[in-house]
Amino acid sequence: MQSRQIYTSEPIEPGRRKMLMCVVLLGMFTLVGTSLTIPFYYETQSLWYKFGADKTLLRSGKMVGLLGAVLLCTQVVLAARVRILDRLVGLDRLLTLHRYNGLFLLLLGSVHLTLVLLPEGLDNLPIGKKYWPEMVGAAMLFLLSGLVAGAFARQLLGIKYTIWRKLHRPMGYLVFAMLAVHVLFVSESFARNAPGYGAYLLFGGVVVIVAGRKITTFWQNRRKGEIVVIEKLSENVTGITVKLPETRTFGYFPGQFAYLSIGSGHQAEPHPFTIASSPTDHTSLQFMIKSSGDWTGKVRSFRVGEIVSVDGPYGLFSYLARTRSQDILLIAGGIGITPLLSMLRFMSVNPVREHVTLIWCLSHSGDMFLGDELENLQKMIPNLAVHHVYTRAKHGSRRLDMDKIASLTSGCGRDARIFLCGPGPMMVRAMEDCLALGFVRKNIHYERFSL
Repeated sequence: MQSRQIYTSEPIEPGRRKMLMCVVLLGMFTLVGTSLTIPFYYETQSLWYKFGADKTLLRSGKMVGLLGAVLLCTQVVLAARVRILDRLVGLDRLLTLHRYNGLFLLLLGSVHLTLVLLPEGLDNLPIGKKYWPEMVGAAMLFLLSGLVAGAFARQLLGIKYTIWRKLHRPMGYLVFAMLAVHVLFVSESFARNAPGYGAYLLFGGVVVIVAGRKITTFWQNRRKGEIVVIEKLSENVTGITVKLPETRTFGYFPGQFAYLSIGSGHQAEPHPFTIASSPTDHTSLQFMIKSSGDWTGKVRSFRVGEIVSVDGPYGLFSYLARTRSQDILLIAGGIGITPLLSMLRFMSVNPVREHVTLIWCLSHSGDMFLGDELENLQKMIPNLAVHHVYTRAKHGSRRLDMDKIASLTSGCGRDARIFLCGPGPMMVRAMEDCLALGFVRKNIHYERFSL
């Protein structure tokens, strides 16, 4: 029988990662620049009969539309969890870019519509069977508006994540399909010529990337794991240990996260959680999940033996993925301890030369659920200092402020690598305080809870 191996994956060396990112960006700029030349070298008949300001407006509108088309294709790829892009940028940042790129796409679509309609006037709106490609484009913009509104106002509108996700992804694919139809049929610029062949290659390439990623995920998820331990770590934190099948390897480095799908039905929707265990643990993966929503609130209702699909690993939130320094500063808020715990567990077996400082912020001493393990880790990592900050204690500071950080990091060099993980406001304050204390901005790394 083939034995299962859980091993430490090697991140791409930072210098090589920057070089590869430059190649990706160069390719992206080349694609955008080439597409913007199409209205000049492959004029449509509508441009032949326009002069002066009208021609400039129409050509500008077509250029804006082509920019939007390229970025919408990029939008689909950003959300596809493409491994090489994750290794270069980190999936959390790719999804953040996906979110704000959607807003920019809506702006581009609106500008495109305005610029192409202005030269025609309200009396010549492209409505009717003859103008079906234009109407597909208008419908696409309307659907895109709904997607962007749902993404930014989901919580305000009270839409549950499971419902939103089931609607958002297929609607996104529909918008992409409508874009392809609109671009290929709206004008003769994309007839049987270089732009047309290029458009087919672009749209076909996106389809191949997404289909390939889905096939890979489906193949991996055929080899499912199972829950072997469910334990109550604190009042609102639950530990889940997952054993993977013997035929599956799962290489990751400390600090990465994975998507978990447990059970069936709506609760099988994938959710991202940091892997709290060390890659040196050759038997299982451990996750620590805080009850903070509909799905996470039901974690303790899961049963030992329940089937689990694990998709990952993802992310670059690890000291192994960064250049070395003399000091490592780890700052966590609440459940944000999980990626930092994975790093410390790995360091206990693979010693580091850097001095390591951990600052863990909790509301009350009763929220502490790793006291004994952190004491043991201090014994195993001689150069580790651990500090707890209770923000709602009856005595002492109510939050981690600049003075507190200064006193706890007096021995840290200002070129230290800093890793922040916790609630958004806490990370923003901690980053501002670290910068005010003289720490280097490029050495501060953070990971968001919500993707």
